[in-house]
Amino acid sequence: MATSQPPSPKPNSPREMDSGAPPEPSSPKPARSPSPQRPQKEEPFQPLSGLIAINKPRGISSSQAMREVMNHFNTSTIFAPTLAHESSKRAEHNKFNRRRKNKRIEVKMGHGGTLDPMASGVLVLGIMNGTKQLQDYLTGTKTYEAVALFGCATDTYDALGKIIKTAPWEHVTKERVEKELGQFKGDIMQKPPLYSALHHEGKRYYEYAREGKPLPVEIQARPVTTVEMDLVGYTDTHEYKFPSEEVSEEVKMEAEVLEKEMKETEKQPAKMEESDETAQPGEKRTRCSSSPTLGPDIKKPKVDASSESGPAAPPKNPPTAALRMSVSKGFYVRSLVYDLGNAVDSAAHMVKLVRTQQGQWVLGKNVFEWEDIVGQPEEKWGKRVEQALKTWEKEKKATTGEE
Repeated sequence: MATSQPPSPKPNSPREMDSGAPPEPSSPKPARSPSPQRPQKEEPFQPLSGLIAINKPRGISSSQAMREVMNHFNTSTIFAPTLAHESSKRAEHNKFNRRRKNKRIEVKMGHGGTLDPMASGVLVLGIMNGTKQLQDYLTGTKTYEAVALFGCATDTYDALGKIIKTAPWEHVTKERVEKELGQFKGDIMQKPPLYSALHHEGKRYYEYAREGKPLPVEIQARPVTTVEMDLVGYTDTHEYKFPSEEVSEEVKMEAEVLEKEMKETEKQPAKMEESDETAQPGEKRTRCSSSPTLGPDIKKPKVDASSESGPAAPPKNPPTAALRMSVSKGFYVRSLVYDLGNAVDSAAHMVKLVRTQQGQWVLGKNVFEWEDIVGQPEEKWGKRVEQALKTWEKEKKATTGEE
């Protein structure tokens, strides 16, 4: 009878395994499939946006100037991607609103502070997202150069209006003008011109004036600040003329009534209210600029007799005074000229106005000339405008810390 052999023990250690028969090769592990790559986050589209400044010409409104530039940008290649993106966004938004009319996609624009039609100079334009930054320029300090012509006042306080009174001008001197300018420096209360852009209850004041309707309230004086004020020129050699038209006798009578109303408000103590629209008043005593005297009465001129060599020869023409000033928001240069005419016992109206600086935009330095854009092909201005907007965007991000 054969005896059975006990089973051989399994190796328990690596050494025992090595001393025995080689182990059977293990099956290879299946290759690990690569994990799918995460889709890269698509960068949001950045429209061509920012701020530029143009030299608005005389003779057109600020809105007209903005529209002219906008028309050139609407058909340009540099704004084509931006307009295409806006068109796509609008189409998606209107997908389920069939009644909504698709308006023409245009370059969104706004301007940072109105210039009167007779004025020229720096007009800041906000483009696309840049329109959100215009408020900083509306409230900032602006620098102007203006020319006042003595001897005549107009209903609009400038050369575009009609004569409302004339006054002697032979006694006006450079020294007298310099002396009287002092009362308009610093913090003052100023009444805007009747034909200004101010409005009440949804209706602008100039509409009341032009329609011959009485004002519902008196024209309120506003606190404004003159940072700098200098007389930079004075001459009687010029080509400026008085306007050829006069206002009607009816308008003169209405003006006299308005003058009385304005004088009544002057009897009340002026209050310098805090406002984010104008610079805050300092400790200097508040002065109230003289109100317009629109009636026919003329004060008797005060002739300066301080000259040792006797009275100077009267000027050949009504003299002009060239002024340079830096002022706060809400300041009306026309009102200053009008009040200056009264201060020297004469009359005056503004015949020239140029805004030379607004914020970092300085005329002749970083401002686009009107003729460089309007009426020119895109090859003349396209790259310059694009570079200016990209530079502004880069500087803005560096200032705000945006990425």
